Amino acid sequence: MLPPRRRRPKAENKQGNKVHCHTGVVINVETLHATSLRFKAHQGIKAMAFFKKQHHFLNTDFLVAGLGNPGPEYEGTRHNTGFMAATRLMRRHEMGRTRNRYGGRWCEGTVTGVNLAVILPMTYMNRSGEAVASAARHKHIDPVNITVIHDDMDFPFGSVRVKQGGGAGGHNGLASIVAELGTDAFNRVRIGIGRPDDPAEDARDWVLSPLGESDEKLMPVLDTAVDCIETIITEGIEAAMNRFNRRDQDGDPAGE
Repeated sequence: MLPPRRRRPKAENKQGNKVHCHTGVVINVETLHATSLRFKAHQGIKAMAFFKKQHHFLNTDFLVAGLGNPGPEYEGTRHNTGFMAATRLMRRHEMGRTRNRYGGRWCEGTVTGVNLAVILPMTYMNRSGEAVASAARHKHIDPVNITVIHDDMDFPFGSVRVKQGGGAGGHNGLASIVAELGTDAFNRVRIGIGRPDDPAEDARDWVLSPLGESDEKLMPVLDTAVDCIETIITEGIEAAMNRFNRRDQDGDPAGE
């Protein structure tokens, strides 16, 4: 048989701001009230911290998608320059670690005062659009506020160009994004990887081969791509095209 439950001592004999209990303890009502408020505030702070941890930002203004293929066998390849540049962006602005979400590695943070999310699709290049479209739908991001960073064979290594809208240009990752979003109105930051010296070499073999460039040459290229992103979100796509596309007059003209 369980022992009878002990009842809490009833507060009684109120005198001014004090309460006399059956236990003989005299409690100051104002102190009790202040303690209760501090406890509630502490619990509220803990709840808010947990909420922020689970939902880092409720409103995402821009989405950046760095294209590439997952897995160690693809690290450092030409096709993964989008991954490299997006990672460089996250590190420059100390956006923290990525986590699995929307079919990719996902991270949110602030860049030049703007709430921005970065996704690295883990769906492989040909299905990049699945991750990008999923993130855009869940975060209610308009395609015009999406910027995709990708490799481009039409420019020599070292060139970085900005483009608004347009076709996929034979890039399977872009084609997938256009198909999944139902529009080509998103922005692109194009990192030149050049073409093989041997015209007979297969394009697929070329893009999946290592860059072969030293960090001394690669890092400035990735930094320029990050500069492009920052300009797009702070000054607009037109300003970015005017600034970066005119640095190199070879190849297609600005905006194309």
